[in-house]
Amino acid sequence: MDLHLYFRVLWRFRLIVVIGFLLAVALMVFSMFSVSFAGGSPSLTYREAETWRSDATLFVTQEGFPWGRIRVGEAAVSIDRQGDPTEPKFATPDRFADLAVVYSEIAQSDAIRKIMLDDGPIQGEIQSESMTSDDGDGLPMFGITALADSAAGAVALSRRQIDAFQSYIADEQARNDIPADQKVDVMALAQPRNAVLEVPRKKTRPLAIFLAVMIATLGLAFVLENMRPRIRAVPGGVHEAPPPPQVARRSA
Repeated sequence: MDLHLYFRVLWRFRLIVVIGFLLAVALMVFSMFSVSFAGGSPSLTYREAETWRSDATLFVTQEGFPWGRIRVGEAAVSIDRQGDPTEPKFATPDRFADLAVVYSEIAQSDAIRKIMLDDGPIQGEIQSESMTSDDGDGLPMFGITALADSAAGAVALSRRQIDAFQSYIADEQARNDIPADQKVDVMALAQPRNAVLEVPRKKTRPLAIFLAVMIATLGLAFVLENMRPRIRAVPGGVHEAPPPPQVARRSA
């Protein structure tokens, strides 16, 4: 590989190389950003948005903290003064796990979206999924996920989803006159405070455009070199023999 020859060709057609480089950079930038003249001055905005994710876990329980007691459900049945068995005060753990599965579907339903829309548009996506242990057993918890184009937007959307779900459960309990000692309580174990980058912006297309333009520019330079090569003296080359001397003719 004769690097000296390559650099000499690029230097000879440096104007074409510079123009091709500037064009490659411009096309790469415009493939990533869109230009806006709002407000009278140009501004650049990304064409593709990032996707940020904010997660939270909701705990299905009831008042009285049954998770701190030994006797719950059927084991908590007692006998009243008349000798009749009383209803258990606390539900069984399986009941809470089953409710978590149902609530995970409600948390992403149209009813929740309708409540959220009362506070403004939903700029992103909300999801929900029940949780299980390592052994596959259901847990009295379910997770919610909010996806948005910014970290702050994902956190805000996740909090709105939690508020909307808790409001929906409270309204339904009040509408159906459920006694306080029989109400299910859904609490957030931790309010969403941060978000993680789920899908970054892709840089493959801008890089491909830059490389394609530069390859085409360098190829054009070498094509022009082959079409219009410079005449070079070859050191130690074979020189043409001088033309033979002409013999003068004598007239008779």
